[in-house]
Amino acid sequence: MKLIAFYLPQYHEIPENNTFWGDGFTEWTNVKKAKPISKKHVQPRLPTELGFYDLTDDSVRHKQAQLARQYGIDAWCYYYYRFNGKRLLEMPLDRHFQDKNLSMPFLICWANENWTRTWDGLDREVLIKQEHSLEDDLNFIKEVAPMLADTRYVKIENKPVLLIYRPELWTSIKQTVSIWRNYMRENYNLEIYLIRPLAFDQCIKPTNPEDIGFDAAYQFPPFGAVNRYVNTPGFSGNLGDYENCKQMASWEYNLKVFRGVMTGFDNTPRRKNNNTGIFLNNSPVLYGEWLKEAIKYTTKNFKKQEQLIFINAWNEWGEGAILEPCDQWGRKFLTATLATLIQADIEKAIHADNLKNAYYMNNLILQEGMKRESTTEMPPEDLRYAVVANKDPEFFRSTGRDVYLDLTLILQKYFNKTWIDFETILDFGCGCGRLCRFLPTSTLSGLHGVDTMKEAIEWCANNLIGYYQKIEP
Repeated sequence: MKLIAFYLPQYHEIPENNTFWGDGFTEWTNVKKAKPISKKHVQPRLPTELGFYDLTDDSVRHKQAQLARQYGIDAWCYYYYRFNGKRLLEMPLDRHFQDKNLSMPFLICWANENWTRTWDGLDREVLIKQEHSLEDDLNFIKEVAPMLADTRYVKIENKPVLLIYRPELWTSIKQTVSIWRNYMRENYNLEIYLIRPLAFDQCIKPTNPEDIGFDAAYQFPPFGAVNRYVNTPGFSGNLGDYENCKQMASWEYNLKVFRGVMTGFDNTPRRKNNNTGIFLNNSPVLYGEWLKEAIKYTTKNFKKQEQLIFINAWNEWGEGAILEPCDQWGRKFLTATLATLIQADIEKAIHADNLKNAYYMNNLILQEGMKRESTTEMPPEDLRYAVVANKDPEFFRSTGRDVYLDLTLILQKYFNKTWIDFETILDFGCGCGRLCRFLPTSTLSGLHGVDTMKEAIEWCANNLIGYYQKIEP
């Protein structure tokens, strides 16, 4: 199973953006200016630990990659901007490719649409027009081929995976695909695996990608997610309920479609109140439930080498699709990602071995808990000392494991139960999560912690999955 998060490179200045939008423009320009349209609308949403980074600083990518891999993100899919031979925002991808010390896997999605002032790729207020020709198509594959052949590039059965955002914009896409495939065979001895999104008209009435020479499609929410258009004072656009989105994970098609999940969507930072889209009620818990369903579907319906899930997104700050830590949720979307993967691993092993005896199930759960925690973050020294009278982080971690081990064995010996038999778990006196960081739960919403220490509860709420509440002594 590979989780692939889309990666936006628009976090450094380029001359074209300075011309179009003013000197110093990056994606952060829109993010900082965002305004709420109602009391319940959370804007601006701002970065925390990674800050307003500049991708000209190579250390940023290393920090991002370390964070991504810690929490189960297997690869980034970079948006690739190219217009009639001219590339834009190419620096982050090129430096990733050139930096052999950066082991993070990657792939590309050619965002082959118009560059517009309305951020929609359509034909209104076009800043740079996208025009295709067979000559340029050949130049494109020559340009990206070294990346596709890179050992870090994501492949399916040794076929580099190439995403094309708008194949319908070609008048002769089959001929283009033939050019690409022939070039890679003749020059790199590689086949390519072409995927298109179910976006625009395709999310309403999808056609078989094989009809245009592609191998598969992928879900790309918010496209396809249920929403409704509203026009009220101060807002004109589409509203959706995030809670309804997880049903997409089980949708059936008469074609091969990889599952897609989004952390949320709110593009008011980019479009203000002009034909915007907002999905209400998104949360790490609901995201985890959606991801869980996507993993279940993928495990059941795709062979191992084709088990990919696409996540929108790693850093789409201007569209509210973010895995990176933010001021509203901290690391909780990342934590939900890892917790869901851990739970899926346990359930898969239980199902595969048909383990019904609590002894074996608890042993399996115990092994997972000993290997992996739901977060790699450590509370600050003063909180650790308040809980275990010791500032050593490894002491804090190991004593948490010991408590987890003791309780696992007690459940097994005296009650013939496992942790996943319980829909709700309450850690009364949870401190700063010494035990909670190890607990697998049957649902991500089922873990609760209470404590009298305000600072400890705040740390848990910002760094661990579950619900945490301060109580009076």
